[in-house]
Amino acid sequence: MKIKSGSSTKVQTILDSFKLFFTDDLLDDIVFHTNRYAEQYFDQIQRSREEFNTTKLKSRRWIPMDRVELESFIG
Repeated sequence: MKIKSGSSTKVQTILDSFKLFFTDDLLDDIVFHTNRYAEQYFDQIQRSREEFNTTKLKSRRWIPMDRVELESFIG
């Protein structure tokens, strides 16, 4: 049995279309891995500063992001 293609009634806004491809689970995964990578990156910088005795420079710290912030960045 063939299903005819046509317009979908579930998609009424651009956000609905976006949510078809970027589910909450996917966005949560992106947030998790972004935070993990950033923590590793900033830890590595801090270790190299300590190793080369350049701790006088202003140290930066990663502030973890959340899904709302990611959605704001994308949208």
